[in-house]
Amino acid sequence: MNFNDLSKQCSESDVQKFAKTIVQFAKDTDWFVAFFPFGLMHNMQGVNPANQLMDSNGQPNDLWRIYTNP
Repeated sequence: MNFNDLSKQCSESDVQKFAKTIVQFAKDTDWFVAFFPFGLMHNMQGVNPANQLMDSNGQPNDLWRIYTNP
Protein backbone atom coordinates (compact mmCIF):
# COMPACT_ATOMS: atom_id res chain seq x y z
CA MET A 1 0.00 0.00 0.00
CA ASN A 2 1.47 3.29 -1.09
CA PHE A 3 0.07 5.92 1.28
CA ASN A 4 2.23 8.64 -0.29
CA ASP A 5 0.76 8.33 -3.77
CA LEU A 6 -2.62 6.62 -3.92
CA SER A 7 -2.43 6.51 -7.72
CA LYS A 8 0.56 4.12 -7.52
CA GLN A 9 -0.60 0.83 -6.03
CA CYS A 10 0.40 -2.79 -6.51
CA SER A 11 -1.70 -4.80 -8.90
CA GLU A 12 -3.99 -7.54 -7.64
CA SER A 13 -1.60 -10.16 -9.04
CA ASP A 14 1.36 -8.53 -7.21
CA VAL A 15 -0.57 -8.54 -3.93
CA GLN A 16 -1.59 -12.18 -4.36
CA LYS A 17 1.97 -13.21 -5.28
CA PHE A 18 3.25 -11.51 -2.11
CA ALA A 19 0.55 -13.23 -0.01
CA LYS A 20 1.45 -16.63 -1.44
CA THR A 21 5.13 -15.99 -0.67
CA ILE A 22 4.33 -15.07 2.94
CA VAL A 23 2.09 -18.11 3.42
CA GLN A 24 4.72 -20.44 1.99
CA PHE A 25 7.42 -18.89 4.20
CA ALA A 26 5.23 -19.39 7.27
CA LYS A 27 4.55 -23.00 6.36
CA ASP A 28 8.24 -23.73 5.73
CA THR A 29 9.60 -21.99 8.85
CA ASP A 30 9.54 -24.01 12.07
CA TRP A 31 9.61 -21.03 14.42
CA PHE A 32 6.76 -19.28 12.60
CA VAL A 33 3.75 -20.15 14.73
CA ALA A 34 0.92 -18.04 13.28
CA PHE A 35 0.12 -15.17 10.97
CA PHE A 36 -2.89 -13.01 10.31
CA PRO A 37 -3.11 -10.36 7.62
CA PHE A 38 -4.39 -6.89 8.40
CA GLY A 39 -7.55 -5.76 6.68
CA LEU A 40 -10.46 -7.90 7.82
CA MET A 41 -12.92 -5.05 7.41
CA HIS A 42 -15.69 -4.44 4.94
CA ASN A 43 -15.13 -0.77 4.15
CA MET A 44 -11.46 0.20 4.14
CA GLN A 45 -11.61 3.74 2.85
CA GLY A 46 -8.48 4.78 1.00
CA VAL A 47 -6.95 1.30 0.91
CA ASN A 48 -6.07 -0.34 -2.38
CA PRO A 49 -8.93 -2.81 -3.09
CA ALA A 50 -6.31 -5.43 -4.03
CA ASN A 51 -5.12 -5.38 -0.38
CA GLN A 52 -8.59 -5.93 1.08
CA LEU A 53 -9.65 -9.37 2.28
CA MET A 54 -13.34 -8.83 1.54
CA ASP A 55 -15.15 -7.81 -1.58
CA SER A 56 -17.52 -4.85 -1.73
CA ASN A 57 -20.44 -6.81 -0.26
CA GLY A 58 -18.45 -8.09 2.72
CA GLN A 59 -17.75 -11.59 1.44
CA PRO A 60 -14.29 -13.18 1.64
CA ASN A 61 -12.38 -12.75 -1.63
CA ASP A 62 -9.50 -14.55 -3.37
CA LEU A 63 -6.87 -12.85 -1.20
CA TRP A 64 -8.68 -14.05 1.93
CA ARG A 65 -8.66 -17.58 0.54
CA ILE A 66 -4.89 -17.45 -0.04
CA TYR A 67 -4.36 -16.80 3.68
CA THR A 68 -7.00 -19.16 5.02
CA ASN A 69 -6.55 -22.13 2.67
CA PRO A 70 -2.80 -22.41 2.14
